[in-house]
Amino acid sequence: MSYNGIGLPSAKGSSTSGHIQRSLASTEDRDKNKGKAFLKRQAEAKRLKNRIDTNRVQKIDARDKNSVSDVKRDSLREIELRVSELRDNLEDKMDASSDSELTPEDIDKQCQQLRDRLKKDYRTRTAYTARDKRHLTSEANTINNK
Repeated sequence: MSYNGIGLPSAKGSSTSGHIQRSLASTEDRDKNKGKAFLKRQAEAKRLKNRIDTNRVQKIDARDKNSVSDVKRDSLREIELRVSELRDNLEDKMDASSDSELTPEDIDKQCQQLRDRLKKDYRTRTAYTARDKRHLTSEANTINNK
């Protein structure tokens, strides 16, 4: 039982059925498409990788923006909390002593001064952007502009 010279002349005594399978190592099929399937899979994988990288940068940028807005909101809340504490302390002093020279206008003025000073400090602290965050932001902007 042979096929094109491949296989045993007889299956008898060989402990096999004599069935002959197609050789997967034949080069005829590979020569016909010249690895087009491989190149196609490789191009598809590269395209998917680029899309995944783009999505990753966009997700990082979105997460970064959310974290920045959360930090900003928390900082502004902390400023207002300190102003509120000052107002409470000054009002308690005004109520405790009747001969106090504090008036509601003075309290408002001191609270506004504290608020302005704290906001100025906050703007000074947040003026610098780390280099890696600047890089991610510029990279995301170039991707979004495409």
